[in-house]
Amino acid sequence: MLLIKIIGVCFIISSTFSFGVLKSAALFDRLKFLRECRALMAALREQMFFYRNEIGSILASDEIKKDYPKASEVFYKMFLGEEPDYKFSNSRDRKIITEFVCGLGMSDIESQMPRCDMLFRDIDEQICEAGGDFTSKAKLYSALSLFAGIGVSLVII
Repeated sequence: MLLIKIIGVCFIISSTFSFGVLKSAALFDRLKFLRECRALMAALREQMFFYRNEIGSILASDEIKKDYPKASEVFYKMFLGEEPDYKFSNSRDRKIITEFVCGLGMSDIESQMPRCDMLFRDIDEQICEAGGDFTSKAKLYSALSLFAGIGVSLVII
């Protein structure tokens, strides 16, 4: 009977702890995705002189897909007007990326550059926010879920 309780306690603690780790991983994934999007935005900004009909082929190119795998897929689907497979955890992230992608090639270069600078500042703020969230909340989620598992285990025993 004692062995069954010990095994049950281990399962409870490990399962609650894994929820915290998964939540922490989601915070890190957001940070990583935003950094990749920022890098892709910078790469696309260098190619602003292209016409709108050429941007789709740039986003679909193997070089872009290799360098920015997740971001390039999201940008390409948004460019085509489709819903991306990526689930945005923050609506502001989605808004910034949508504004950037939908504005590519829509006007002359002189008009697009200030707009790009503004969107770069916005995404940089989002990256700082995501980094702060990861730094402060990742340990909290892991520790809190571990202690919750220990608490539930103590109640069961």
